Amino acid sequence: MGATHLERRSLQGSAKEPTHATPALAAARPGLGLAGAGGGHAGIGLAGASGGRAALVVLAGAEHPGVLRLAYAAGALGLVDRDGAAGHLATAIRLAAGGGRYVDDWLAMSLLRAMDMPLSPREVRVLSRAAQGDSVAEIARGLCLSHGTVRNYIASATRKVGARNRVDAIRISRAAGWV
Repeated sequence: MGATHLERRSLQGSAKEPTHATPALAAARPGLGLAGAGGGHAGIGLAGASGGRAALVVLAGAEHPGVLRLAYAAGALGLVDRDGAAGHLATAIRLAAGGGRYVDDWLAMSLLRAMDMPLSPREVRVLSRAAQGDSVAEIARGLCLSHGTVRNYIASATRKVGARNRVDAIRISRAAGWV
């Protein structure tokens, strides 16, 4: 059996938005990325930022089905319960490195629930930033959008979740685990 050599590199920098990691990823050209996804979604954008060259394994919790949906949409090959056994992470990394897929049993039902989420990935990102207290201008600058586009995404998300206003949309989305 042949030996496999894994090189470990740490790409550090601002993780508030995944686009900030793009230059470092382009230079490093990783074959596999491991991202932790909790309350924020920054790590999930790493798959897109790497130009699809890196296999992505995401550590997440079942309490955030929206994060799981975003990870799946970003092309993550592994979805691992961050509170699960360490052996699951090792299995996911091995499978993803070989082009295979791994989804923790515990996360599978949560992922299926997330597929019913009415919000687009962009609406989730905008609403998540609003939930963190960012202003329309800060969200627009961070996501490279116009102020009007940010307001449109917030209005659309508000309608889709049946909320009365932005605060209500954030509350409903948090309760559902989408944000």
